Amino acid sequence: MMPTEHCPQCNPDDPCGNGHVYVVQLKSDSKISKGFLYVGKTGKSVEQRFHDNLTRKTGEIVSLNEAKRIGEDKMWKYNTGSAKLIRSSYKKHRPDLEYYKRNPIIRYDNDVRLNAAEVNLAEDLRKRGWTVKQA
Repeated sequence: MMPTEHCPQCNPDDPCGNGHVYVVQLKSDSKISKGFLYVGKTGKSVEQRFHDNLTRKTGEIVSLNEAKRIGEDKMWKYNTGSAKLIRSSYKKHRPDLEYYKRNPIIRYDNDVRLNAAEVNLAEDLRKRGWTVKQA
């Protein structure tokens, strides 16, 4: 098995079970910075977390286009602000921004390390000229 592009220890069908940070580029009209990024964290694999954003309460996973067509209703598995933002504005994941090297993050102490990794990644990207939103 080969590792995923998001974590050197996760395999596509066998996540490592640790925490992960990730970066998603969002569509934006802003010309103020390099672009608009969302930095998130998850106790799941990055792939599993992304699929959660596109999962209906029925368990059906829909495409991004279908999610946009459906719009925001009460039938999504997750109705958080960040899930809505990803459903409406997702452009692509950005493993080229090297969050891969930060994963996996061993989870303990109420996810203090995972929270700190998310904050540090967001700050690093802001210093490099990106506009960043965090969970």
